Amino acid sequence: MLRNVSSMGKFAFSSIIITAFVIMAMLECFNLAHIYSNYQNNISNLKEFFILQEKESIRKEVYETTSKIQSDYDRQYKNFIDAIKHKTLNALNAAREFHKISSSRDEFIKKMREDVTSEDEGYFVYDLSATPFIQSEFHSTKNVSTVVSNIVYNHIDITTTTKKGRNFISHAIVYEPAGVVIGYAKNLDEFNENFTNKTRDYIRSLSNGDSYIFIIDRKNNKIVSGDSEEIQDSSFSLFDEKRRQTLYKIGSATRGGNEAFITYEWLKQDKTITEKISFIKDINLLDWSIGTGIYLDDMHNYLDKQKNIFYSDFGSKLILFTFYLLVVVAVLYMLAVSAKKRVVTSFTTFADFFNNQTDLKRLETDKIKFQELKDIASNINKILDEKDELLDTKNQIQLALNKYKNSLETSNIVFKFNEKNLITFANSAFCDLIGYAKNELIGKPIRSVFIKERNNSKIKEVNEAVLRKSEWEGVLKAQKKNGEICHIKANVVPIETTDAKSKLNFLCICQDLTTFMEHQELMRTELQDPLTKLPTRQMLINKLSKQQGQLFVANFDILKFRQINEYYGLDIGDMVLSEVANIVRNLTKDQNLELYKLESDNFAIVGDKKHWENDDFYKFCEKAIEYFKTNSVIVENNKFYIDLAFGISSDMQIMTSAIAKEQAKDMNQQIVVFEDKKDELAHNVVLTRAIQKAIEEDKIVLYKQAVIDNSTNTVSKYECLVRMVDDTNNVVLPIDFLAAAKKSNLYKEVTKIVIEKAFAYFAKNNENFGINLTIDDVMDGECLSQIKDQFRKHPGIGERLTIELTKNKEINDFDKINLFIDEVRKFGCKVAIDNFGTGYTNFEYLLKIKTDFIKIDGSIIKNIDHDEHARKIVKLMIELAKTLGIQTVAKYVHSSDVSKMVNSIGVDASQGFYFDMPKPLRA
Repeated sequence: MLRNVSSMGKFAFSSIIITAFVIMAMLECFNLAHIYSNYQNNISNLKEFFILQEKESIRKEVYETTSKIQSDYDRQYKNFIDAIKHKTLNALNAAREFHKISSSRDEFIKKMREDVTSEDEGYFVYDLSATPFIQSEFHSTKNVSTVVSNIVYNHIDITTTTKKGRNFISHAIVYEPAGVVIGYAKNLDEFNENFTNKTRDYIRSLSNGDSYIFIIDRKNNKIVSGDSEEIQDSSFSLFDEKRRQTLYKIGSATRGGNEAFITYEWLKQDKTITEKISFIKDINLLDWSIGTGIYLDDMHNYLDKQKNIFYSDFGSKLILFTFYLLVVVAVLYMLAVSAKKRVVTSFTTFADFFNNQTDLKRLETDKIKFQELKDIASNINKILDEKDELLDTKNQIQLALNKYKNSLETSNIVFKFNEKNLITFANSAFCDLIGYAKNELIGKPIRSVFIKERNNSKIKEVNEAVLRKSEWEGVLKAQKKNGEICHIKANVVPIETTDAKSKLNFLCICQDLTTFMEHQELMRTELQDPLTKLPTRQMLINKLSKQQGQLFVANFDILKFRQINEYYGLDIGDMVLSEVANIVRNLTKDQNLELYKLESDNFAIVGDKKHWENDDFYKFCEKAIEYFKTNSVIVENNKFYIDLAFGISSDMQIMTSAIAKEQAKDMNQQIVVFEDKKDELAHNVVLTRAIQKAIEEDKIVLYKQAVIDNSTNTVSKYECLVRMVDDTNNVVLPIDFLAAAKKSNLYKEVTKIVIEKAFAYFAKNNENFGINLTIDDVMDGECLSQIKDQFRKHPGIGERLTIELTKNKEINDFDKINLFIDEVRKFGCKVAIDNFGTGYTNFEYLLKIKTDFIKIDGSIIKNIDHDEHARKIVKLMIELAKTLGIQTVAKYVHSSDVSKMVNSIGVDASQGFYFDMPKPLRA
């Protein structure tokens, strides 16, 4: 059959036969391994199933036992307390009778001692100041104070006390007609000991031979039934050490209310040691752990029997497989000997050729026995001849290329990397640009310089070019060693190398575009608003500087725009801004007017006086207001009716128009012209400049005023008060400059200074302090971030800080206020509502804001010594605050009479000139 087949074909046929034998042997081997693996899995599954069933059984048994113990204790403890209360009520009934017939307290006490407490030493009678008239034998002097304090001040009638290491339960009632506390005390430890003994007997009754409920106490001692051999049989002494270790393991696993399954070895009653699994549950009630378990020897016997059956069957199959394998090996050996003579000569010739390629010798075809291999040898010799010719040409090209690369690398910013994106070369210019030394760059991946996150798809494009072995050109962002970012124009070119490890490198010729890109970005952001694409405030400043006095400026805001951001989110707010900008842009089109975007919801319209008269420019602003009143702005299926407030100026441009706009908002007007109210608004301009100058020259300063604890008459904390020092070194009060600061957008800067200076000063001492924040401050995320930064900068200072919330406006979003409070309380900070009772503050805020203090406004406190109406209001505030667990502070306490009055009606703390005049922080 093989007569017409070539010599190599015969060899291939023989090889296939041999391979088939080998594959059959391997398949049989895999089959045996599969059988053994399935057996192991079956044994494991049987064991897991058995253990799972037993676990559920013993868990149920322990749960039922612990549930009964708990319910018994609750029932007996309730009866114990009810008995004490019954004793107290008997004493109270007697006290009522004795009080009616007694002419004095001494007579009343005497009758109580003779007829009631003489029967039982658990009775007691104390006056409301903790003076014992009749003292229970179970109470120490300290116990007397505790019982009286709990019932009189905390309204707690049940008190647990300790005397000489023993615990007692007391029940007390205030009998007000006699001004005494009457009660009865009883030994709690005796109750617990009786319950423990009964429970131990119950547990013993459940035990049955090797199966029993056991108890482990906090000292890891095991308690079982009295007739158990574990206690009586001396054979357990041989097991003591291991027994102690096991009990310790069980006890430790269940401390603190835990439960656990534990597997361990234990001595059975037949003196055999076997594996056991137990479920143990901690009962804090009795300082015990209760458990039960089962022995696993029956399971192990069953599994051993299954193993013996398997090993018998598996051994038979293994003997058969061994015989089969020996036959295969014998056949393979005979075939190998037959083929060896013909193969060795031919393949030795090829081996010699491939092992000696240094001199490029040709294959000797006359030594090769197979015709197919002779043809291959001839083709290899032809390829070698062609390779010699190509190598000569390549050497000439490479010589020219090396000259070009050397010139390029010395005159440009250059680096090279291989196909694995590892840097293989960097010239001095590239190292100077990036800030790394050469040895720090060589071998590093290019992503360590060109960070993928900063370049997104561009790094992917470079990688794709590397895979294609093609050129690439583009601009990348690189990170210098000092962390700075630079922009690099990169031209990547593939080049061949003589390196045996990497046949191909990539040459990257760079150009530093950092300065150019930064300039472009700066110009773009300064001159054009990215959201509305309108010219910015800087563009307006540039225009006004060139045409001073020749322009009208209308500065306008979107009223209540913050509410849109808060209720609909910043994304919807941005869409509303864009839509408003587009509408006003269309209104100003072909009108010789220019629209600018200043900041947030603030815009400006500029008109040249060559084309506009005062009245016409005013009417155009009215037209814009009227348009938005009659036409809604629709964003994401939401309708918004926009109100605008305008300030017009032809004098000092941006500042004066902004001041006029704020005046319009304060007066609830649509438009205010600066020149019409120049005298009134000029003061605001001067004051605004004074505030700006004070900020720049560090003349915003802090004072402090003490808050006095009325119960101890000592300083509990200091409130920080802001002041401004003017050019004549006069101290300006906040009432005279804060309103102007808010209108001119300088208020945030003032708040930042207050926070920084307050934290810096009080970080140097241990005094408690408070700072004032408005609702606008609390709603501003920047303010919260600054406070949290100060908490982290000065660890522990938050526990000494109280933030006083000043209500400068109606609160519409209590959730956001409470979110701010939750964040600062994480650092231990407290919160107070300032000026409570006036302005926007009302009793509703106590229910909606999580506050620690309320500071009652001075307008209510200042006349409280002779104003009955004011006293009633303050008493109502105090009563509500105490109910909610809130402390009270009276402000404007300016005299001894006012101080005495606020003390008498229960105010917790006082603040005012009577106690302390405000002083600079440096004092």
